[in-house]
Amino acid sequence: MITKIKEYITFGDFNSKDAGWYLQKREAPTPDEKEIVESIPFMQGVLDFSSVLGERVFESREITYEFKLPFTDYENRKVAERMIKSQMTTETEKKLFDTHDRRYYWRGKVKSIKVADDPIKKNLVATIVFKCYPFAFHEHDYFDDVWDTFYFGSDDSTWTKWHLGYNKLEKTIYFVNSGDTSISPIIYCEEDVELTDSDGTIYNLKRGENKEFSLTLYQGINYFKAKGNGSISMHFNNEVMA
Repeated sequence: MITKIKEYITFGDFNSKDAGWYLQKREAPTPDEKEIVESIPFMQGVLDFSSVLGERVFESREITYEFKLPFTDYENRKVAERMIKSQMTTETEKKLFDTHDRRYYWRGKVKSIKVADDPIKKNLVATIVFKCYPFAFHEHDYFDDVWDTFYFGSDDSTWTKWHLGYNKLEKTIYFVNSGDTSISPIIYCEEDVELTDSDGTIYNLKRGENKEFSLTLYQGINYFKAKGNGSISMHFNNEVMA
């Protein structure tokens, strides 16, 4: 009896389940921090400037998978080896979906693929190493609130749209980032809006889509002063240290 494949990954056109590969091992250690330290003579320890922006910053992380293709004759093992290398290593940075990390995906590219052939047992074992962005992304934009696929065990619904009215009075609004790191959202305005963050920085947002990369949503509640007409909304994907 053939065991059903339950755990698998997809990356570009490659789907390990469809290709018949069984996942044997998964390693996703936390990434290294980008440390900036200075050792001062005659001073105890070191000065650590790594979190000068208020949060820890990380290097890319490596995620390693070990797959087995069992009970396969020699010719088909060679074809499978060629196909997995061709489909994976030629891809540029893309989304990596893993059934282990439900509702999240990684973004990265293949660093290496090592294949070991076992002619006696007629097995092929492939070890794939991905180099990815340090945080995993939620698969849905948090503005969407997709209730048909909402998972109450770990998902959350955050306030992402405010109606400012039509009298251009200043209004206090807030947006919640429930992820593990700061993000820069895409901002949509029904009309022109003047937005001021808690540090006093003013953003003059235009009607339609705005990409203000300097505007940051930190972990937790972010308060703003908004002056304008219509509505303002922020679209973003949470990033988590999965």
